[in-house]
Amino acid sequence: MTAILNPVFNFFEIVAINIRLYVDTVMYLGVTIKEMLVSSKRRNNVLSTWMDQFYWIGNKSMAIVLSTIAFVGMISIVEMAFQMGRVLHSVDFVPGFAALIIFREFASVIPATMMAGKVGAGITAELGTMKITEQIDALRLISLNPVKFLVVPRFVGCVVSLFLLSSIASLVAFVTAMAVSSLTLNIGYEVFLNQALFFVGVEDIFINLFKAVIFGQIIPILACHYGLNCRGGAEGVGMACTQAVVYSALVIVILDFFITWAATVLL
Repeated sequence: MTAILNPVFNFFEIVAINIRLYVDTVMYLGVTIKEMLVSSKRRNNVLSTWMDQFYWIGNKSMAIVLSTIAFVGMISIVEMAFQMGRVLHSVDFVPGFAALIIFREFASVIPATMMAGKVGAGITAELGTMKITEQIDALRLISLNPVKFLVVPRFVGCVVSLFLLSSIASLVAFVTAMAVSSLTLNIGYEVFLNQALFFVGVEDIFINLFKAVIFGQIIPILACHYGLNCRGGAEGVGMACTQAVVYSALVIVILDFFITWAATVLL
């Protein structure tokens, strides 16, 4: 009997954990936005702090994000050309479909996933170390709000960075895809560009940027949540980093589905 009920109990436990994570994320997001608005009104070294985080999050992530998305653009051409050539015996529509998937999906999801691993883990490790060494308690002792002092700058830096990186990533992936199609499929740049303009609309670019803004909020919120609630010394910091990265990637994929589905219905 126990062997039968254990999978059921495990399932409901997983559901409960995810519901709690969702509630905690929403509450944390609300507190962060509130503190961000309060901080922006005071403007006491706020912009310089935000710019420091923007440099650390955005500039330090640019190389790895753009390198990854460049190869993703190349892969999209190679894979689509192979599949369309095998099924349709034609590669005429490869540029259009490749451009569409780049602008609607890859340019936002790939940078967000990369930043969840790099930036999310870094934020969690930093705040987790501060937590177990009681630096967070010291901030509260001198009447400094940890959310305003630690979370808000990272939140703003991540949102702005991912928005800009997604914009640049879409262009990088598009250029690499166009180069590969020219070299392997003998499709000229002008033909590729015309097909891309035919398939990709303004709404597709808007969806990409909208996703970037949403994903840019999820990463720092979850990273800061797990960092500030870290327990158990060095082992706890490692566990918190793992949870932050895994759940950030999971939430990004889930939200990507719902945003894409809503876009296909509404647009």
